[in-house]
Amino acid sequence: MGQEASARRTFFEAGMKRIADHERGLLHMMLEGVNGRPGMRHIKGVKVDMDGRDLYTRDLILGVEFENIDCIRAVEEYEKRGVITFERSAGSMYSKRMVEAFHSKGMIRLSPLHVNTPDDIDRFLDVTQEIAALY
Repeated sequence: MGQEASARRTFFEAGMKRIADHERGLLHMMLEGVNGRPGMRHIKGVKVDMDGRDLYTRDLILGVEFENIDCIRAVEEYEKRGVITFERSAGSMYSKRMVEAFHSKGMIRLSPLHVNTPDDIDRFLDVTQEIAALY
């Protein structure tokens, strides 16, 4: 490997580490809260599924459920507020096995990206709290 290729690889590796660190930071904000907002672990009526505490072993994907609203309706409520989420319900042939393996009827899949910002997470937590208070 030449010097130029080696330098590019070093920059690439540093960039990938920064992306991973940023994603872990966003995940921490989503779970624990930020700027005085409670995170998903602390919003009344919200349950984080498959919630491992070690953020170094997790990707920036969450499965959540609301106590008083099913996942299909929750996805609709998010969409009304301009937040795109995905439902994973036992009624879907694509999700049924996975959802039932976790003893759930359905969950909302949250999959932010490294391009999301802390402000995006602030807004997301506000929207989640609003939806949790609806029912």
